[in-house]
Amino acid sequence: MNKTFNPVRVAFAALLIMTPAFAEITLTPALSVDGYAAASYTKTEKRENTDFYIPGRYDLDCAKLGFTFKYAPVKTYVSLYYNSEDTDVLEAYADVDIGKGFTLTGGRFLSYLGFEAFDAPLMYQISYANGDFLAPIPVFHSGVKLTYASDVFSVGAAFLDSVYADGRALGLTGDGEVKNNAGIEAFVSVTPAKGLTFFLGVGHETKYRDSGIVISPSITVVDFWVSYEVTEKLMFAGEYANKQTSDGGDKGYNWLVLGKAGFTDKIGLVARVSGEKIKDGPGFTKCTLSPSYTVNENFSILAEASIYKYKDYVVKDDAFFSVQAIFTF
Repeated sequence: MNKTFNPVRVAFAALLIMTPAFAEITLTPALSVDGYAAASYTKTEKRENTDFYIPGRYDLDCAKLGFTFKYAPVKTYVSLYYNSEDTDVLEAYADVDIGKGFTLTGGRFLSYLGFEAFDAPLMYQISYANGDFLAPIPVFHSGVKLTYASDVFSVGAAFLDSVYADGRALGLTGDGEVKNNAGIEAFVSVTPAKGLTFFLGVGHETKYRDSGIVISPSITVVDFWVSYEVTEKLMFAGEYANKQTSDGGDKGYNWLVLGKAGFTDKIGLVARVSGEKIKDGPGFTKCTLSPSYTVNENFSILAEASIYKYKDYVVKDDAFFSVQAIFTF
């Protein structure tokens, strides 16, 4: 756990202004690179009637290599990402600083929504709090967005080819076109006191129509989170996300409550309780403990133990154990 890690800085400098959130290696005045690799040993309990069993496995979880090209007032970022199976272009966007705190972005970029980070070095623990059933938080999508950021107030809006470009049924969304469907996303955040941040974001994806026939329903998601950095070594956070589909087939919510403590500059601990519930469907509560050890600014080790308690599902409980090493540059 890095004592200089600030969730407000990560949320708004990294996700909104779209600068890489880890160290950069400058190759020329106009070109720099950044990246990371994360490997782990993971094991889950053996349960009947479920495909989620992991019998103890060493794996390269993910790796990322990003390139930043700076030609003021334009900055372009492109990254390649390995997800333990395939390598593909993850991000490809250009930022234009139009002054007075405003940034115009076009291309493929990370969603505004979600308290938990995407990149492994920015995660507080190894696994996500939720998403097993509902997956309300989008990841990457394509379009244009306008973001304003200051020390106490941030706001932004995006026009997208699809909010849920990664993971919609039949692969019909996220095709770069808005003829058959489109999406919008917006957020507002306020930091009324030092270390305290409130965030409210919404996203809406229209129905996907092909020759006038509705192929998939519209989706609306609302995400609210709050974080409070009491000191450099103590932080608390909470999040609630709600997802609704127009056909009623995918409605529900999830939540998390998290505490992060740094006992020394190198040793830290995260405790998290989270849950997810599908309307008229399954749900779970998840309890997580995740200690961490920072060897140096480029290498850290995380461990995690999580217990699931399911309701209206094929299993009643489950357990997840993992140790992850993360190298950044």
